[in-house]
Amino acid sequence: MERLAALTFGQTLLAVFSLGDKFREVQRLHEQHGPVIRIGPNHLSIASPETFSQIYVKRCRAFLKSDFYATIQPGIGPKYSGLFNYTDHQRAVAERKDLQARLSPAALRQYEARFLPILDTLVAVLREKRDVDLFAYFKFLMLDAIGDLAFDQSFHQLESGEEHQYVVDFNNAFMLIGLQTTFAWIIPFIPFLPSQSLKDAYYGLQRVFKYAQTRVDAFLNEEKPKPGTLMEAFLKDGKPKDPYTRWHIALAGHGFIIAGSEASSITLTYVLWLLVKHPHVQRKLREELKGLPQDYKSTDLASLPFLDAVLKETLRIYPPAPSAMPRVVPPSGAEIEGVYYPGKTIIAAQPYTIHRDPNLFPEPEIFRPERWIEPPPDRRELMNQAFVPFSAGQRGCIGRGLAWIHMQITIAKLLENFDSFKLTKGMTDEDMELVERGALAKPKATKLSVRVFPKEVPGFAVA
Repeated sequence: MERLAALTFGQTLLAVFSLGDKFREVQRLHEQHGPVIRIGPNHLSIASPETFSQIYVKRCRAFLKSDFYATIQPGIGPKYSGLFNYTDHQRAVAERKDLQARLSPAALRQYEARFLPILDTLVAVLREKRDVDLFAYFKFLMLDAIGDLAFDQSFHQLESGEEHQYVVDFNNAFMLIGLQTTFAWIIPFIPFLPSQSLKDAYYGLQRVFKYAQTRVDAFLNEEKPKPGTLMEAFLKDGKPKDPYTRWHIALAGHGFIIAGSEASSITLTYVLWLLVKHPHVQRKLREELKGLPQDYKSTDLASLPFLDAVLKETLRIYPPAPSAMPRVVPPSGAEIEGVYYPGKTIIAAQPYTIHRDPNLFPEPEIFRPERWIEPPPDRRELMNQAFVPFSAGQRGCIGRGLAWIHMQITIAKLLENFDSFKLTKGMTDEDMELVERGALAKPKATKLSVRVFPKEVPGFAVA
């Protein structure tokens, strides 16, 4: 390596605690110093899409997840390890295999049927209220939907307009993840500390797991459980199959809720904001949607190239998980694109940077969905390989297909039922800047205040 820029400890603290945008500082250093930079004593960041593909896709069995992932699970120790956190690649692959059947096209159709009534509730609430915080209501929507899939019971936040105690508790508990990365030893002493916020997080996390275990027990004790939940992946003849336990199913359900709700609600928030900011894109999308049959389903939406392009372009610019996903170079070392990486080096790429490769995405900060439709097939394939908001390879997000269906249907239903959306309460571009908050990145203001204008008769005609 000819030159490695270093992100100093001071820069890291400033980026994380003051600005909430370490990912932007890493991007700035890549722009200044090139595709490989040093962000820690034994920690490198890479910006090349091809190197990303080698590490996360083609050689993922060799480049394993680092111990960093053990610090962002909901508790300390192996007991709290889940699919996202496993550093044991074989264990992760085995569990993914069990889950694949519950994420097949047939299973996704079942989930779609469960999702639509919850989405209808959102539409009804928006029609009634008119002035809303869409960021909050998208969170309610996705948490209600994933709660239903994971634990066979919605949180019913859309109806109540308030956060369920489970949601309050796990939001508070995110504070503990930050402690685990640097001060894990202090967590057992939290009950004896004067900080009420830390105590809320500590006891809230205990309530989170109690709720999850209660829901799993209730589901397993039913004579005829309703089909179509993710819990079924871990069962055989209605009981946990080897090597799973009730605790594992509860922990997995909690993981589904975190992974399956937050990212989708954040993305939906940015889609609606961008459609408001770019009326020509909204008109073009409405025009495409006009060709749908009256009783359209997700399979109809999957064939719409501009809808797909709008979602991709939104996630390209505003990935909910923008930061590095660390891997460990195998002990023998590795050479990729002419660069040798010593064994046991921590190497990582961040979607925020991969999505801004100027060779693949000219003017990368510009929102232009057409860029996904215009290029020839060979270039489009390279763009798709560099589209990694869900990571990629065998450790990429297993629920990507489910998230895509949820987001496509939600966008279509909103445009079908509302003529327009107008920003209110002084919403600015600065309010929507992407800022890291805990495990994910969200709009800086954590809100999207809008007034919605319902159609008298639902349809896709442009107002």
